[in-house]
Amino acid sequence: MPQPSYTVFSEIYDMVMRDVDYVRWAQYVLKLAAKYRFSTERILNLACGSGALELQLAPRGCRLTGLDSSEAMLEKARAKMAEHGLTVDFHLGDMRKFKLNGTFPLVLCLYDSINYLLSEEDVARCFTAVAQHLSPGGGFIFDITTEYNIMANFSNFTFAENFERFAYIWENSYNLGSKICTSDVTVFLPDESGRYFTRTTERHRQKIYPQRTIQNLLRETGFSLEAAYDGMTLEAPGRQTERIHFVCRR
Repeated sequence: MPQPSYTVFSEIYDMVMRDVDYVRWAQYVLKLAAKYRFSTERILNLACGSGALELQLAPRGCRLTGLDSSEAMLEKARAKMAEHGLTVDFHLGDMRKFKLNGTFPLVLCLYDSINYLLSEEDVARCFTAVAQHLSPGGGFIFDITTEYNIMANFSNFTFAENFERFAYIWENSYNLGSKICTSDVTVFLPDESGRYFTRTTERHRQKIYPQRTIQNLLRETGFSLEAAYDGMTLEAPGRQTERIHFVCRR
């Protein structure tokens, strides 16, 4: 049976995602924050994962708090911050019902993380929890992946790589009826002897939401939508948009 997401996968996540341009992503987020006058002095990053974005934002003077549902990923994030001499406050929690002390002028939730919420009710719960942790007038910047991206780059695609210390196979399928993309990631890691490999499969599921649905949920949970952008641009989303960034205000 597949294991929960981001357990064994955490061991190889950074290598598999090595081509993700977190430098550009951090610059884009800061650009949006400046454009809409959101303070970046204190930032809450939901679904922070292994801390790749924190590694870019913390040296820029941002006080960061990260929240993730995977303790294995948080262990990687804490080790990464310690290695670089950075201080970030990490918490284990569910982004649908987290409770932290205080509020933040800016909350982030990036890299398809909202798509991991498999119902509109769960998305609304997340938005409500975010609103409860935002300062008045505070900003919420997040993204979703689109059906175009899933159909063009993932549906029925299999990715595989073989490294010296590990290998993985990433199999994807997309159900047009349920709008859910299922990814089974099989990871091969060396055992304690180093002579053999153990095989573990994790299942990842993502729900595709139309832009209009997200906008309706934002309105219902008390947010005003400042803008929706195509990828890391300031252009409006189009039919071939692969990622939409939303900029919202409480």
